[in-house]
Amino acid sequence: MHFPPLPPSDGWHPLVVHFPIALLATTPVLVLLALLWKKHRVGLSIAAFTVLALGTLGAFAATYTGELAEHQAKAVTGGEALLHEHEEQAELARSLFAGLTALGAIGLLALLIIGEKLPRKLVVISMLLLVLLNIGAMVVLAGAAHLGARLVHELGVRAPLGDTPSSASATVGHHD
Repeated sequence: MHFPPLPPSDGWHPLVVHFPIALLATTPVLVLLALLWKKHRVGLSIAAFTVLALGTLGAFAATYTGELAEHQAKAVTGGEALLHEHEEQAELARSLFAGLTALGAIGLLALLIIGEKLPRKLVVISMLLLVLLNIGAMVVLAGAAHLGARLVHELGVRAPLGDTPSSASATVGHHD
C-alpha cells in the first residue's frame, strides 16, 4: 500500500480546514448533553472543552494554511476580493472561538473546583449561554466556509497535491 505524497505547504489548507469545522460544530451538542445528563456532567464538560480547544487550535492552523495558499486565489480573476471577505470572516470566527475557549476554560475550572456548590441556575444559564455563543460563532464560521466554497466552486481556485508523476496538472479543490 502506498500513501499519497504530502502536498507542498500551500496545498495544506484543504486538508486542515475541515477538522476545526467538525469539532467546533460538535461542541454545543456535548455541552447540551452535559447539561441534561447530570450524572456525567463533569466528563461531558471535559469532553466539550477538549473538543472546543482542539477545534480552536485547528482554526488557527486553518487560517495559517490559508495564508500560505492565498496566492492561489489571487491568481484567479475576481479571487482577490472574495478571498479578502473569506479571510476576514475566518479570522473573526477564529477570534470568537478563541474567546469562547477562554470562557469555556473558566467555566470548566469552576465546575471542577467548586462543583456541586455552584447554584444549579448558574450552571444551566452558563451552559446555555455557551451553547448560544458557540452557535453564533458557528454562523460566522459557516459564512467563512461558504466564501471558501465559492472560491473553489465558482472561481476554480485549487490547491496543489504534491510531487506525483502528473503533479504539474494535478489539483484538488477544497470545500470550505
